[in-house]
Amino acid sequence: MKPQSIYNKMFEPIPIMESYRGSIVHNLYIEPNNPMSTDDIDTIKVYAYPKQYYFTLEGYNKSREVYERKEGEFDEVAYEIRKMFYMLSNLNPNVLNTLYLRPEDYIQKSEAWDHVLKNKDIFRSKEVYVTYAGYARSQFTRMMQNSKLGYMGEKRFEIVKEHGYDTKNASHLIRLLRSGIEFLKTGELTVYRISDRDELISIKQGKWTLEQVQTEADRLLKEFDTANNESKLPETVNKYNVNKLLYEVMEMIL
Repeated sequence: MKPQSIYNKMFEPIPIMESYRGSIVHNLYIEPNNPMSTDDIDTIKVYAYPKQYYFTLEGYNKSREVYERKEGEFDEVAYEIRKMFYMLSNLNPNVLNTLYLRPEDYIQKSEAWDHVLKNKDIFRSKEVYVTYAGYARSQFTRMMQNSKLGYMGEKRFEIVKEHGYDTKNASHLIRLLRSGIEFLKTGELTVYRISDRDELISIKQGKWTLEQVQTEADRLLKEFDTANNESKLPETVNKYNVNKLLYEVMEMIL
């Protein structure tokens, strides 16, 4: 799959990093032949454009610089490097994982991305409490809705109707809370789940009741509060360091 056409038409994108994301990197992928499988093969790309892009109107007032494409079982999202750094600096759970992947989860990565990985400590702060708890609560809201939401296929909606809640979002909810707690305590993200994989899979497959999910979520939210109060991480990300690293990366690329 080579969706170059999704990018700006005037300039050829410069690839910086491509990796898997979602259930594959979390060790929670359920094979398509399983009746409970609603998983895609999710990937994420980071790219830049040649320097001409940044010195012309093509690069002016681009509010998103995010491209998405879904084709069959493949679901791809791509971020321009500045957008990626902005999201990393805000500890966005959708992208923070890319700093803590196993080597085999990268499809390709450049020297510039290796430089980012060597300096990933600058994206550590207690702000993860706000972002991860916020995402977890959004998953909780989605989990409780029995209507068919835009991201749902028919198969997933049938699972929701059968179990009375969205089991996939329930698994996301518990994983997000546990990951956020671990990050506050250790400054590291355990993306590839091993110790609690079976438990998260069982939630995803609807083997937990809604009451069990809610009880565990409530327990984890209290633990999250405690971990935040006791965390030794910086209060915020140092934006000077972020901008310095971005400048170094842009110099390497351009």
